[in-house]
Amino acid sequence: WSSDVCSSDLHIVDHIYNEKCWTILDVSRDAALLRRSQQVYALAGGRVSENGTKEEMYINPESIIHTLYPQA
Repeated sequence: WSSDVCSSDLHIVDHIYNEKCWTILDVSRDAALLRRSQQVYALAGGRVSENGTKEEMYINPESIIHTLYPQA
């Protein structure tokens, strides 16, 4: 079992995202899914520690997303 999403799974996710009629809640550590997300909520200690768009979080050097996925 791999923690990475396989390419066929990403194809399915891309199809669902392209429909634009769904609200999707991803719970994942996978950078490929993170790149597809419009809004991101980071959890720490079981609580939301920060939220924003992936772009906002990538450019904030104090963001956990920036720390974990600097090149995502």
